[in-house]
Amino acid sequence: MKLRISFLFLISVILSLPDCEYGEPNWQLTPQNYEFSATISAASIYIDGNEMNGGQLAAFVDNEVRAIDNDGATLFPPTGKYIYELSIWSNEVEGEEITFKYFDEQNNLIIDLNETYFFLSDDVVGDAFNAFSLTGIYPECENESTNYFGEPASNTGVSELFIFSNTISTLDEGDHIGIFDLNGIISNDCSETTGEILVGAGQWSNSQLEIPATSSINFCDFANTELPGFKEGNQIYIKIYDVSEQVEYQTLLNIEQGGINFEETSFVVISEINLGYLGCMDPFACNFNQNATLNDESCTYPQTNFDCNGNCLVNTDCNGVCGGQAIYDECGICDGNGPLHECDDNQLVCHSSECSNSNFPFPDLFDFVSSTGVAFYYITDAKINGLNLASDDWIGAFNGTTCVGARQWDTDSCSNGVCDIALMGFNSLDEQTVGYMQNGDIPTFLVYDTSENIYYNTVLSNNHPWENGGIFITDNLFTNDYYCGNNSSCMGCMDFNACNYDFEAIIDGQCYYLEIDLIQPSNNEFINYNNDFNFISFSWSEINEMCADEINYEIKIYDQNFNLIFSEFTSENFLDVDLDFFNLNEDQLNLYSWIISSDGLTESQIYYFYIETSTMNNEAILSFDLSQNYPNPFNPVTDIKFTIPYYEFISLNVYDLHGNKIDRIYEGYISPGKYNMEWNANEFPSGFYIYELKFRDEIINKKMMLLK
Repeated sequence: MKLRISFLFLISVILSLPDCEYGEPNWQLTPQNYEFSATISAASIYIDGNEMNGGQLAAFVDNEVRAIDNDGATLFPPTGKYIYELSIWSNEVEGEEITFKYFDEQNNLIIDLNETYFFLSDDVVGDAFNAFSLTGIYPECENESTNYFGEPASNTGVSELFIFSNTISTLDEGDHIGIFDLNGIISNDCSETTGEILVGAGQWSNSQLEIPATSSINFCDFANTELPGFKEGNQIYIKIYDVSEQVEYQTLLNIEQGGINFEETSFVVISEINLGYLGCMDPFACNFNQNATLNDESCTYPQTNFDCNGNCLVNTDCNGVCGGQAIYDECGICDGNGPLHECDDNQLVCHSSECSNSNFPFPDLFDFVSSTGVAFYYITDAKINGLNLASDDWIGAFNGTTCVGARQWDTDSCSNGVCDIALMGFNSLDEQTVGYMQNGDIPTFLVYDTSENIYYNTVLSNNHPWENGGIFITDNLFTNDYYCGNNSSCMGCMDFNACNYDFEAIIDGQCYYLEIDLIQPSNNEFINYNNDFNFISFSWSEINEMCADEINYEIKIYDQNFNLIFSEFTSENFLDVDLDFFNLNEDQLNLYSWIISSDGLTESQIYYFYIETSTMNNEAILSFDLSQNYPNPFNPVTDIKFTIPYYEFISLNVYDLHGNKIDRIYEGYISPGKYNMEWNANEFPSGFYIYELKFRDEIINKKMMLLK
């Protein structure tokens, strides 16, 4: 077979013939019937050279069961191997010949293993690092199935002929061919149930091969039945099984005649078959498959300005559109047209209150239109924090959040000091009155203090449901707290640590804080020092655009003992620092860290960097290494030496031979250098142990022996 792909998964041929020992075994054992035992502490099973990681292992004397591994295989992490454990029983102290059998659950097959063991009472055989190896082969049964993929759908009388040309070079004699419809008809009860179905199969003989593929037939209209097979129009899918390598391949086809989809009463000529693993092979695609060897044109890509997870990679405009161009106008309206309100002097402003010729500017929140429906509410007394309203203050009436009426508080112009507010009702013929008062609605009121540009919520002594044409009297109206509308200046960030702090705000609004991203030197960067330069360049950037005004930064640099060695303020986002501040030591790796603050209020993340002098032996210092413990064997204390090249998080742990973690020597961040750590095993029994060092994505483990 040509063009073999080593990483494709192994598929075992399923045999189910009477001459083979198949079916789940009924192995039973009563240990109480035996006097003596021996232990195989670790065994590995290989069938046709392939390691088994499941199934069941048993031991026999003749046909009598003497051991069963009911727990199955266990992964031993230090070696990456799967091991089995057996307790073997006997009434003889020694000498009985023990044989072994393995049940392959995947193929429902019992396999005789080649190795034997002569029983010895209290004997212990194998360990996790040197497992007792058991081997076997799949039996070659008579009348072995001629088709790896099984029997295709029964002939329905309608088919499509597949002609595999003798020009095909990627197949060897005896290889199996399966023709599939991945969404074909698999039911016969007219339920239209679909799924993967084998519709044709054959074996390659190094010459032209013709295989008919069975089509589904629908007899539901008169016979209430449907024959399984491919559906016309579905895509053709062909698999190849390599007999010599026992590997199943996916394929891409070179079709000389015919199409890529199933068609009834037609034929397809295939001139070449490409073997491998289908998938997207473009590393820039969202669904890139690193194991794929055949491009199936399934690649998908992110939308413009987005990553594969739907995250926006560019700026978002004021409408929330990723990469959009909308901005706030002068009036604070997203994608607005700027000032549109015309004052009496023809001046254009954002709001009526900005008109310079208005003695009593109209509050922005109190805009409303007149309606044919109206009711009048009379207020005898109105106060702000216990003080009477000024003559230029306003009262507005609302139905929910919709203003339905307003008037300026001017008791001199009111009847006997009692001012009335006309509350407008909903008119179905006027779209502008949507949300206005309807019979039974309860109005609420706001008070606007013109001198302070502040809105107040109110508490009423009594209130009345609105009724068209009604006249109601509310004795008292008092304010109880502040209210801020969208255009009111009373709302703002009240946190002085924020970059948009508003000292005039009396209602807390949204605050923005500076975020700083460090750029250079990058984290854990190594800088080679020589006499050709005398400074290091530092740079950073601001992440939050809401804090893009002039910023005063402070850069701080610390030595490896976190002593502050340099500090300076700057309004730029870069700074060159003289090397004289660093107190460099020759032939030594010098560790430093740096951080950026803004006006002493917020801090960036911490970045670490190293300065190497020109004469030091970097390779000796920077290598990641774990030494053999000393002494070994030991009782009960031993030393473990290791080398760490970077400031990083590490873990040093101890495992037993079953892969269970039994002790933690060290876990946490550590500076670069050479270390010697002690392990006290006083509480643990004699035996072999594994100690393991993890650093980033690297792992080193070694074996040690405790002897008491």
